[in-house]
Amino acid sequence: QNKMEIGSHTYNHINLKKAKETLAKEELEKTDIIYNEITGSNIKLLRPPYGAYNDKTLKNYDYAFITWNIDTNDWRYRNSKYIEEHILSQVTDGSVILMHDSYKTTVEAVRNVLPKLYALNYQVVSVSDLAAIKGYTLENHKVYSYFK
Repeated sequence: QNKMEIGSHTYNHINLKKAKETLAKEELEKTDIIYNEITGSNIKLLRPPYGAYNDKTLKNYDYAFITWNIDTNDWRYRNSKYIEEHILSQVTDGSVILMHDSYKTTVEAVRNVLPKLYALNYQVVSVSDLAAIKGYTLENHKVYSYFK
């Protein structure tokens, strides 16, 4: 098993807090259908684009909402050393770190920071594994940004 986990991020990266309900539903369903066709499984996690959600969004969609407690701002800075230093200065046991694999500088930062995190005795695991390790049961309609 590869220990990877996939969650929804909507089909076109829409702001769920601002989108009309019909569009939001369509965006999430389209992603769910494609994922199910490929894997035979259903998506259980949602990382809302921009971290944007509201009570209505939480109520209407059957996912555990995953946000973060460390934002690397990798999309803004695109500097691998900055990203690495930011992670190392902020990380604590149970942290959820926001990064985007679409930037070369982020990929480089991950390559550099992982050995340092391991040397500090951190484990790098999926969100569901982290929740389980920390004694959480991920529930639909709830938001998780870190695990104490």
